[in-house]
Amino acid sequence: MPTYETPTVARKSPILGIIGMGIVVVAAVIFFILSLGFYNTVFEIWGPELLSGADPSSLTREMIEEMSARGAGPIAGMMGISVVGIIGWVLSIVATVQNKGRIFGIIGIVAGIIAPFLFVIAAGVAGAAYGY
Repeated sequence: MPTYETPTVARKSPILGIIGMGIVVVAAVIFFILSLGFYNTVFEIWGPELLSGADPSSLTREMIEEMSARGAGPIAGMMGISVVGIIGWVLSIVATVQNKGRIFGIIGIVAGIIAPFLFVIAAGVAGAAYGY
C-alpha cells in the first residue's frame, strides 16, 4: 500500500508588499511636502489679490511670470513623484493578489488612494499659515 505525505506549502516572502507599501508611503510624504511648497508660493505671490475677492484677471504679468518661474519646480516634482507612487501602488496590488505581504499590500493600496487628497490638505495647511 502506498503512503502519502502531506505536501508542505512554502511560505511566500512578504518583501513585495513591504516594498510596494514603502514606495507609496514615501512618495505620499514627498508629494505632500512638494504640495506645501507649491501652495506657499501661490499664497505668497497671488494670495492677497485672489483671496480678497479681486478679479483673477487683475493679476499682473510679473505675478504670472514669477509664479511660472517659482512654481514650476514643485509641480514637476509632484508629477515625477506621482509616477513613483503609482509604481508602488501597482506593486502593492500585485503583492496583495499574489499573497506576498498581503497586509502590507493592502496598506499600500489604501495609502495610494488617499495620497492625491494630500494636495487639498496641503492647500489648507498653507492657507492657514498665511491666515486665509
